[in-house]
Amino acid sequence: MSHLRLTIGVKVGVAFTILFVTVGGLGGVAINGVSDLNAAAAEIRNNWLPAAQVNGRLIAAMKEHRLATSRILIVTAADAPGRTG
Repeated sequence: MSHLRLTIGVKVGVAFTILFVTVGGLGGVAINGVSDLNAAAAEIRNNWLPAAQVNGRLIAAMKEHRLATSRILIVTAADAPGRTG
């Protein structure tokens, strides 16, 4: 088995090159992952949040309507003819 006789400078240069390529590759994968995360966040921001806000307003309006209806029924029942007390 033959051994390459390289100087320490060449060995360090090769090591740093391998390290640089590895870190660059990991950075590219990380940027791709952040891009996917940003796309998912944009979908939630643009599609789901407005629908949730409208749903919340609708529920609040239904509660107000039920409260108004119950107040009318209570007043009507108290003013019913023939009721004593």
